[in-house]
Amino acid sequence: MKPDKTKETVEKYQTVFIESPLFKSITDSIASFAKDITVIRCLALGSPTDSNYARYQLALLLQLAKHLSSPLISLYDPIFTPGDKTLFESFNLKIEREFTADSKTTLYFLPHAPIDLTESIFTKHEPHYVLGNDIVSHTDRQTETKLKEKYPMLATMVHVTKKPKVDDGGVDDGFQVVSKRTRYAWKRVQYDLESVYFNSVKVVKFKSKKNDPWVIVESHLFKSITKSIASISKDITVIRCLALGSPTGSNYARYQLALLLELAKYTSTTTISLYDPIFTPADKTLFESFDNVKVEQEFTADSKITLYFLPHAPIVLTEEIFTKHKPHYVLGNDIVSHTNSQIEKNLKDKYPMLATMVHAINKPKVDDGFEVVSKRTRHALNKVDVEYDLESMYFKSVKVKKFKSRKDDPWDYAFSDLAFIEIA
Repeated sequence: MKPDKTKETVEKYQTVFIESPLFKSITDSIASFAKDITVIRCLALGSPTDSNYARYQLALLLQLAKHLSSPLISLYDPIFTPGDKTLFESFNLKIEREFTADSKTTLYFLPHAPIDLTESIFTKHEPHYVLGNDIVSHTDRQTETKLKEKYPMLATMVHVTKKPKVDDGGVDDGFQVVSKRTRYAWKRVQYDLESVYFNSVKVVKFKSKKNDPWVIVESHLFKSITKSIASISKDITVIRCLALGSPTGSNYARYQLALLLELAKYTSTTTISLYDPIFTPADKTLFESFDNVKVEQEFTADSKITLYFLPHAPIVLTEEIFTKHKPHYVLGNDIVSHTNSQIEKNLKDKYPMLATMVHAINKPKVDDGFEVVSKRTRHALNKVDVEYDLESMYFKSVKVKKFKSRKDDPWDYAFSDLAFIEIA
């Protein structure tokens, strides 16, 4: 993504953070020392021009700086590109590999920093305030002995979080003491608490809400989808979405809309065209709040630059789209499993385009990295030879890549049976 477009996206993400419970939780937790912070040191940000994760992280960084009366921001990551550096200059941020500052006036922001870097920061800079990975869960895969040997500073800090606290008269400072799983109790590890720079360690964990947009971005599902469409992402300038449902009335539709908006950011999309007869006035007001989103029943566009997004579209609508618009790229129901309840002859009679596409999928293919989706035997007892006129079709091949959500994904059935269909 170009620096100017990245900047626009990051600024939009800042407005998302302002309203989020996550940002409120963070600012509440740092309120007691917020006036003391004059510098934010950020490491392991990633490349904002290349990664949507990094764009969200940069948006949070900038919003924190605003909340803290705009302190100096110093950042470094060896993967920064020339485009990233241009972007940072537009925000007046300093890129510096070497860094020295008073640790009592510095907030370290380490989004997803590897454990080696985290150990190095705590050892070398002795920070007092860090926003980063939870040091307890981030080290919990290590046995206590190995953790102490490899990462002595982190091991000691984790040990301190487990120590019973002296009763201070029942004053609640808002911090949760985090305990970790028992680490091989039969092995005693010695800690020299007198030699470390701290007396206590407090950890506050933050949780994103299920409907926060970055939940989609950070998901395995989104990574799988973007990997599958990576080769065409620069060509896509329009997304046509049908059968979305009502985002103001359905949680499934809200997740589907969140995915739609993130896909637009990942690709080169300048226009999102959508329509569903069940859209309410509230839905239309919601869509108006997004840039480049148009509600339109009639639609025409070059199919080679258009991605059709058809979440849970009925089979009749899917047949109509393939017949009328001849799309090349579709993110929607897997056309094989979606038609599998039909006898082949009946499918050909009722939905000739879909039947021919399914037939093309089932033809043997050279292995090109795509998974060939096979369908179940269709009522073998009623098997009738069905003829297909492949020469008259607008396509020569059909590829299907199915996606699976994970059990702990919050969107339930919002993306069940989802697949990327590439028609060439």
